[in-house]
Amino acid sequence: MDTDTTTLTFKKILIVDDSRSSRMMVKNCLKGVAGFEFEIDEADSGDVAFEKCKPGLHDLVLMDVQMPGLDGYE
Repeated sequence: MDTDTTTLTFKKILIVDDSRSSRMMVKNCLKGVAGFEFEIDEADSGDVAFEKCKPGLHDLVLMDVQMPGLDGYE
């Protein structure tokens, strides 16, 4: 599969998931994107993510929608 990576403009990514193994899997997938290095930040809950999400700090947030407490829908 040929992937056009010229459209990837984000560099700072926040991964939010209450499962450590899920966060690790996403990080490993992002490492496989050829030609791009991402700065990855992690949060293990929606509340922690909310505290970390300051305007302009992250270009993309990948968040689990089914977590206890503050989830991806909220």
